[in-house]
Amino acid sequence: RFYDEDYRTLYTDWGRAESLWEREQESGQRLFKVLMNQGLLEDVDTVYEVGCGAGGSLEVFHQEGFTAAGCDLGSEYLEVGQSHGLELIQGEIPALVDHMGKKADVLFLCHVLEHYADLRHGLRQIWEAISPGGLLVVEVPGIGRIKEHYRGDLLSYLQNAHNHHFCSETMRYVLEVTGFKM
Repeated sequence: RFYDEDYRTLYTDWGRAESLWEREQESGQRLFKVLMNQGLLEDVDTVYEVGCGAGGSLEVFHQEGFTAAGCDLGSEYLEVGQSHGLELIQGEIPALVDHMGKKADVLFLCHVLEHYADLRHGLRQIWEAISPGGLLVVEVPGIGRIKEHYRGDLLSYLQNAHNHHFCSETMRYVLEVTGFKM
């Protein structure tokens, strides 16, 4: 309920859904280029995103012929991505896997992991949603990027919706103890 009714009004000023879609598209283009340049999209069919918002990050993958789908706990922006032909559902990753009928080859968890109340449970769900040999891409906020991502406002970074804060060492530890390889 919090993410569907309160989160965006408390912590974001994204405004129009189309504005969020456009910002997400920029992020998706960046992710696509990185993965393509590193040869990580070979033999990939499905690309999922947890916490997809309007789904704009998935658009480039959809346009390139991948099966691109996402889920978000908030329903506010999902219709935008759906209007662009994306499979977006309200809910968590197990519901998306059930909806799509297959696991992800690549799964994006961008600015989501810090929100999980129970990291082990959440990452177990993520693990079960990725095909064997699949790729998890994690992006989390960092205190060193407050100026760029939080308008220089430390209190915006330290929001109560962020249950965890990561540096590269803690990220490595959390992922490795839950079965992922860096």
